[in-house]
Order: sequence, then C-alpha cells, then structure tokens
Amino acid sequence: MGLNTTAYSQQMAHKMVWLSGLLPYQRSAAVFKEIGERFIPASSIWRQTQYHGERLQAHVKQQQEQVSVERVVMPDVRHDHAQRKAVSMDGGMVNLRGEGWRELKVGAVFDVETRLERNPQTKQLEELAHGVNLHYTAVFGSKADFTRAGGGWRWGSLDLECGGGCLS
Repeated sequence: MGLNTTAYSQQMAHKMVWLSGLLPYQRSAAVFKEIGERFIPASSIWRQTQYHGERLQAHVKQQQEQVSVERVVMPDVRHDHAQRKAVSMDGGMVNLRGEGWRELKVGAVFDVETRLERNPQTKQLEELAHGVNLHYTAVFGSKADFTRAGGGWRWGSLDLECGGGCLS
C-alpha cells in the first residue's frame, strides 16, 4: 500500500536517501532547509538511510545470488580445449531503404593468439593478444524478432538462426 512507519512519505524518504548518498547527513539537512524549505533533522535522514539501505542491501544480495559466479558450472579439464577463444556480440539499428529502421545483431567467435611485438613507445618486445580465425553472423530483424518468447532465435549456441534474414 506504500505506507511508511515514519512521518515521511515514500517519495520524501526516497529523496532523503538519495541526497544522503551524495552529501553528508548534516549537509543533506541544510539542502532540504535551503532549497526544499523543509526542516528535516540530519538524524531523520540517517534513520531513513539506515532503514532503506538495509532493504536495498537485501535486494542487491538477492539479485547477486541469481547471477553469482557459483551458479556457473564449467566443464571439467578433460573437456576443455587448449586454444583460447573469444566471443564478441553487439547490436544497433540500421535504416534499410523501403523497410525503415531494423535491429541488427552481430556475433563473432575467434581464436586468441599472442605474438611478440615491439612496443612503439618503450621499444621493448611484448606479448600482445590478437584475434584470428574470425567467424561472424549478422542478423537483421525487428525488435519483436529478437524478443518474442519462444522465438526462433537465440544467442546461446552461437549458431545463430534468424527470422528476419541473415548475413554470414
């Protein structure tokens, strides 16, 4: 219902917590007095920050548990490969004549090799990483093509299928 157990509305509590993240409590109180024309003691700002800060920490912790590294299961060494690989993905909007703005997604997979090269500034030999054996797929489609539930395309396999037309 949005009710708060203090004298401050949810909107005011939000502003108090936000401002206390930018300024010390005493200065936050001075800003509310000077600009907001409201007397809010620094101790009230501190209490709101403590209350809502605990809720925020709990929310952030729950979100981190959903995507934590511990949830990622890597294959065992026996199934790993010796060649280092890299994956790059990007997207944007392209204006196609006669079709209008279409979304573009590009996925690339490549091997990573290191080579000794001379640093032009230090004149020292250094190992620098290079992408080689590049394989890519570019996909045109509308936003609905990429976001529809159960759609015919997914990034997961890197063998991209598309509903709007493909370039390879």
